[in-house]
Amino acid sequence: MAPEECAKRLVEAVQRGRDQVIIAGREGAGIYLKRWAPSLYRRLIRKMKVT
Repeated sequence: MAPEECAKRLVEAVQRGRDQVIIAGREGAGIYLKRWAPSLYRRLIRKMKVT
């Protein structure tokens, strides 16, 4: 993610009074998956190839 895009999202979150903000692309889905389906998350992570 470009630094400008990250900064834009941070500024928007502050303006909206957010207590927490997730700045991510597609990988942000993993945050919710870990929260709501931790066992599925663990199985998927074990199968992923990291380069």
